Amino acid sequence: MLRRLLSPFALAVLAFAALPLEAPAQTDPVAVFRQALDARNRGDLAGVMAVFADDAVRQDGSCQPSCIGEAAVRRSFEQNIAERHQATVLAAQAAGNTVTARAELRNDRFRALGAERVISDFTIELRDGKIVRWSSTLDATDAQTAAFQAARAQTGQPGSTPAQLPRTGEAPVPSASPWLVLGSLLLAVGVGVVRGARTPTRVSGGARPRATPAPNRS
Repeated sequence: MLRRLLSPFALAVLAFAALPLEAPAQTDPVAVFRQALDARNRGDLAGVMAVFADDAVRQDGSCQPSCIGEAAVRRSFEQNIAERHQATVLAAQAAGNTVTARAELRNDRFRALGAERVISDFTIELRDGKIVRWSSTLDATDAQTAAFQAARAQTGQPGSTPAQLPRTGEAPVPSASPWLVLGSLLLAVGVGVVRGARTPTRVSGGARPRATPAPNRS
């Protein structure tokens, strides 16, 4: 009797064990990228950092030099939120754990330099569903973006190139002090005066003065 009861149960267990196990859900890299942008758009700093790894690196106009590690990346996004940064994704695709995207960006810093919006190209790398590298570059072929870059260069904001840079290994040449210039001029005038005083007076016509003959004592 017991065998008859156990046999159907055993068959059911074997049948259940033979069913294929459901694979764990894979993280969509594009969805993670959009989650970070959406959180920043609404000013949710905790939501942004929730998708970043502790050793993440950020490389873009907000991080020059690069922001490395959770604390530095957090400060950069905190600044973005303070500037009312807004991003609209124009295109995004993933290849493995790497996302390439294009977005339209707006914030107070862009508007202050006359750009209502700029265009940026993104490269995002993930590891275990977390962002480990966030980089973006402005698209200089876009007219408004190019105008913003030119205005930024004139104001010397991060991301612009200084007008003159010293060569590798050379120290920058300090500008001359006004007091040093004045001292050099006074010294030059003094040297000229001394030289003039030591120069013998020439007789007009070029003739030398005659020597007075010695008196005749004979």
